[in-house]
Amino acid sequence: MTVAIDTVLRGLDGIRTQVQDLYRDLHAHPELGLAETRTSARVAERLRARATRSSTASAAPVSSAS
Repeated sequence: MTVAIDTVLRGLDGIRTQVQDLYRDLHAHPELGLAETRTSARVAERLRARATRSSTASAAPVSSAS
C-alpha cells in the first residue's frame, strides 16, 4: 500500500468505536424512508460536533410523470 492509504487506514482505527456506536444506534431505531427524522438529527448532531455544516431537511418525495 501507499503511504497515503496507510495513513487513512490508521486514522480509521481512531474512529472505529464511534462509527460502530452510531451504526448500532441507527439500526436499533429504524425509520421509514423519507421520514428519517431521528436518523437525520443524529447524523447532523455528529457533523455539528465536528464543526461541519449540515441540514436536517428531508428530501421531497419524487413524483412519477405519467
